[in-house]
Amino acid sequence: MYHNYAKTILYFFLVVLFFSASSLFAVQVTLKWVEIDLALTKDGKADFVYKIRWTVSGSLHGFYFEGLSVQPYFDMETSYAFDDSNRKYPLSITEVSPGKYDVILANNKAISNGTATYIIHFAGDIARSGNLATTTSEFGELVVLNWAPPQWEYPMEHETVYVYYPIEIPGEKYTMDEATQLGFKTEKFMNDNYKLFYKGQLYQGIHYFTVGIHKEGLSAYEKMQIQQYVPAQHFDISRLKPLVEEPPAYQPPPPATTTTATEKPAVTIYDFLYFIVMGGFYMLYGWRKGARQEKAIEEAPKIDWVSENWVPPKIQVASFRQKGKIAELDPAEALLLIGESPNTIFTKILMDLKEKEAVYIRSYEPLNIIRKKPVSGLKYYEQGLMRCLLPDGTVDQNGLKALMTEIVNKVSEKCWDCDLEATKAYYEKIIKNTPVEQLTPDQRRYYIYRDSSDYQRIHKQFPVLGAQYANYASFIKSDACHSACYVHTACHDACHSACHSACHSACHSACHSACHSACVSGGAH
Repeated sequence: MYHNYAKTILYFFLVVLFFSASSLFAVQVTLKWVEIDLALTKDGKADFVYKIRWTVSGSLHGFYFEGLSVQPYFDMETSYAFDDSNRKYPLSITEVSPGKYDVILANNKAISNGTATYIIHFAGDIARSGNLATTTSEFGELVVLNWAPPQWEYPMEHETVYVYYPIEIPGEKYTMDEATQLGFKTEKFMNDNYKLFYKGQLYQGIHYFTVGIHKEGLSAYEKMQIQQYVPAQHFDISRLKPLVEEPPAYQPPPPATTTTATEKPAVTIYDFLYFIVMGGFYMLYGWRKGARQEKAIEEAPKIDWVSENWVPPKIQVASFRQKGKIAELDPAEALLLIGESPNTIFTKILMDLKEKEAVYIRSYEPLNIIRKKPVSGLKYYEQGLMRCLLPDGTVDQNGLKALMTEIVNKVSEKCWDCDLEATKAYYEKIIKNTPVEQLTPDQRRYYIYRDSSDYQRIHKQFPVLGAQYANYASFIKSDACHSACYVHTACHDACHSACHSACHSACHSACHSACHSACVSGGAH
């Protein structure tokens, strides 16, 4: 009997120790941001694109997605996730209970450390759900969008919603006064609590009225209610229900707590030591109270360290840009911004690698490149080009396309709050308009020695985009565009995080025509 008590206590101690140690390695996540594209049709249906970014430590498989106002019809071909290295992961989306969806990486994949961005694309009937309805006011008959994205149990840096209306307007730039003249109205709480901006989103040659709603520093469980109105003439109101009662009054969110998402899932080393001490206490206690130990073990709390419940929604736009602010770009990024061709960019990267003695050009015609030795301090795009070099000296073309997309993403991340025209002018002056002898040593990093024989031979023979793609505008018409944009409703975000003007400049004014051509009807990236 005495031996059994001691054995039982030992088992208990080992169980506590196991779960405590396991918890030390549990996934830690921070919800960085959520961006939502909501494209409305005249008959009250809607196309949704949710972009959700997590910062991960551990292995993240997925999260729970619930709180949708519509019955979602998921487009699995254009729903996916990607990591810091632009690796793409297909998703599996399963309804685990009514209205609750388990969104995970397919094939038991996981993203470990860094960032994980999930793209969820679906359609829904927003008229049937009553979130798009008719109402009559002193301004006449209106259609009201009374809707909110799901709430999250984590705080986030920001949440942004783009609402695309089936309303044609003259061009891309659109002011608040013009939106008012159009008949657009909002509730007062929206102006008080959100940053609103307006523009025309180009799609198949037509600019559509777009409203952006942006809020920063959301607390856990904070609701981002949206209530806005347009004249009813822009919709087929035969499918829309009357607004039976006025939308509920907006309630300000509770004060944000200081708890961060990363604190929640993990157990610290102090907790680990605490469990050890408590385990020792229970061992001592069991020597004297062995008869009660079995019940204590049965009632011991279970530590669920395998699953976490998460749910979806970011966007920065031109209206947040700071006039005169110059983005700090690396040479390859600056070349992309000023509209240089992919071949020029890759040639510049290769010449820099050659100067650093990281590669050896075995042949120029055809171009054959051999890695020489590991070199520390390489830029991410230099490392990326090194990864594209195959053992036989040729270059992986798909790898180069993925690398170009990564550079696009970096440019847009760095430029989102900067003055794009000022930034472009700054780097054009260095790269194109200033003699090299007048440049500072730091500025010379950006200069391209186009007259050198190395440059001309490499540029002529670079195997991917020389004759096939004249510039990035034609490049993104290829299948590589699917690595730079999502579906047509999110095409403005092709460069991800710097949608509108950053995309237009970084992609050499290609987003409007080429990107839409490549991404029509849900083109995957």
